[in-house]
Amino acid sequence: MLICFSALLRDHAGISAQFSELFNNTFLLQTNSILGTLSQPITDEYDLILTNPPYVMSGSSNLKEEIAKRVDLKSHYSISAMGVEGLFMEWIIRALKPGGKAFIVVPDGIMNRSNDQRLRDFIQIECEIDAVISLPLNTFFTTNKKTYIMALTKKVPVVCEGVTVKEQQTSPIFTYLCSEIGETRDMYRFDLEQNDLAAAADLYCMFRGAKDFFRTDDPRCKIVSIDAFAEGTHWSVERWWTREERIALGIEEEDRGVTPEEMGVMITDITNTLNEYRDMLLSTVQEKLGFRTIYLTDQEKFTLISRGLGKNRTELQQMDTHCCTDIPVYTAAQEPVAYIARIAGKEPIMASEAAPLLSFATNGDGSAGRNFVMHKKPFYLNVDRIAVEIPDSAIDLSYVYTCIFRYEGALSFSSCL
Repeated sequence: MLICFSALLRDHAGISAQFSELFNNTFLLQTNSILGTLSQPITDEYDLILTNPPYVMSGSSNLKEEIAKRVDLKSHYSISAMGVEGLFMEWIIRALKPGGKAFIVVPDGIMNRSNDQRLRDFIQIECEIDAVISLPLNTFFTTNKKTYIMALTKKVPVVCEGVTVKEQQTSPIFTYLCSEIGETRDMYRFDLEQNDLAAAADLYCMFRGAKDFFRTDDPRCKIVSIDAFAEGTHWSVERWWTREERIALGIEEEDRGVTPEEMGVMITDITNTLNEYRDMLLSTVQEKLGFRTIYLTDQEKFTLISRGLGKNRTELQQMDTHCCTDIPVYTAAQEPVAYIARIAGKEPIMASEAAPLLSFATNGDGSAGRNFVMHKKPFYLNVDRIAVEIPDSAIDLSYVYTCIFRYEGALSFSSCL
């Protein structure tokens, strides 16, 4: 799009002002939220949507956390599909008017992930599937991922015996396999004579006029029954061609191995999918157990104690009784630096078996955020250490200690538990 606009302005330099006004009135930059367009739950508004939404797993859990904070968004995005692309698919379908059409570039995950079966069911309930066109790898050069163009028409509800319903699709679906797209699939994008995408567009236009009667001898095209989509476990249309057919079309090479680049993409996809499953599992567990995140900076839950003696090392050595039954003094080190008698006018920080306190280092040769101590007897702090008191009896200090210790080992110190 930007290339086309650049060419337009180059050839018509005198329309810059008019173009700027039209552009600003047409496009709206969403920057007030990490949700962007997703922050606007639009319903039944658009006649046509042409889009290539983002398709990544990374960051989708952050978006879902933001969505969960708003009742309107939580009900709008009720399918709980995987990845950012799942959220956008739901937004697109809900935003279409009945009878409206969408042409969407989608990744292969939506088409074959078992966990996205609910999203595929939602698409079938709300829309007629007109076409699925399989694109070759590197159609989008910076995204080495298998993608498809999905053509949808939002169903128009009908009244049947006084009840408003959305009829089940009975018409067949146009599918097509593209090997080339009319340009090289690299950074140069040189023109190529072979353009399967253009051939697919021509045939699709003919198919739309007579879906039930359309026939073609193009081996890249299959007209597939809706039953294959409704009853199948995937929508990866190239699987409906035999291996021999795919080899003949150049879609698949005979006895071909996997390149290092393809293996890298596969590993990334698997990792992202596993991370998404992990986030979903954690979210489910948190909901069932009433689990929620709290922070050490939450003053209603935690009291931070930092009052110290302010003694230097020499003074502490002079005060040290070397008797472990006296009151221990802590600095950044995990072990007491001295044992001293009670100081007049300076009460120790009280702790006991029944009411323990936790402390950690705040300074000192890389020990900040480390060197945790569970105190079960009165103690003094000198410098470079802070103690945590938990007034809320519903919070188990042993659990807090375990959480902090786990995070400390992996991330150094984090205030988030």
